[in-house]
Amino acid sequence: MGSPDGVTGLAAARISVPQPPSSMLIRPHLTRLLDEATRRPLTIVTGGPGTGKTTAVAEWTRDGVFPGPVAWVSLARFLSTPHRVWAAIAAALEVLPLPGGPWR
Repeated sequence: MGSPDGVTGLAAARISVPQPPSSMLIRPHLTRLLDEATRRPLTIVTGGPGTGKTTAVAEWTRDGVFPGPVAWVSLARFLSTPHRVWAAIAAALEVLPLPGGPWR
């Protein structure tokens, strides 16, 4: 996944799929559940801190079957306003490989 002009450092890291830990446990059942869930227009993964949401979805982006491009936004405290959240989403969509060029 590339980085659009003007998106650097921490911002670029927030729209990149995290690398899995070297000792990651492979969970094909969760990958299958996400395959099914993403047949719908929007999929939201929720759970408490430390429950493995990020790892499970990152694994799915490598091994799953998804219906189209995947945009990634890691949420953090500094994305505390609608403007910042939508700016992060727009930056993630900017780097998607879509037919006809990047999303604008």
